[in-house]
Amino acid sequence: IEQASTAVKLDDKNSDADNELGICYDSLGNHTEAAAQFRRAVELDPKNAVLHGNLASALNPLEQFQEALDQAQQAIKVNDKEPLFFNELGVASSGLGKTSDAEQAYRKAIELAPSRPLYHSNLGSCLNKQERYEEASKACLEALRLDDSRPTTHNILGVAYDGLLRLSDGEQQFRRAAELDPKKALYHANLAGNLQKQNRLSEATTEARAARDLGMGVDSHWVFKALGIT
Repeated sequence: IEQASTAVKLDDKNSDADNELGICYDSLGNHTEAAAQFRRAVELDPKNAVLHGNLASALNPLEQFQEALDQAQQAIKVNDKEPLFFNELGVASSGLGKTSDAEQAYRKAIELAPSRPLYHSNLGSCLNKQERYEEASKACLEALRLDDSRPTTHNILGVAYDGLLRLSDGEQQFRRAAELDPKKALYHANLAGNLQKQNRLSEATTEARAARDLGMGVDSHWVFKALGIT
């Protein structure tokens, strides 16, 4: 970051320098600073599709979905062959509740880059929101075929299996997600919900408490109320 910051100070009209600094911040998870740098870069070079795409990718984690959507659309307007732009458009559309638009964007990303597991798992998540669980499970299985090490994909597949009432399969996926990322509260909460549906209440309570202890608010997942956890 220090080197990139120096480059910006030496030439504050260089969009590449702002972009590089934004990438540095983004890699550290500092999406607020990343967005600020990408926004400066866009102002300096508004016809650069990559800069619009990078700004969208920083805005989506900040849940600034409308601006992210606008930036992704600007990127696509300049270059409609880059799958990353369509993926960011899908994330923004999904965040705005536009699941049909999100599905279309993810399918376009997959069409352009079928070997990237993220796009398949994002499609699976989008289909889950539409309660199209069979299609969602197929999208996730394709993502796992390409890369079975991503806990998010296992979690999304678990949600799909739960929706199909394949509770044993769902449990397996939630356990795998929690095994790969044991500090992610959502995976423990989803596993707790699955176990509660199987009437395995002692195990469910253990997982729900683990989710709570990892910082999940008891109002943010239905399983806490179902198990009487406060």
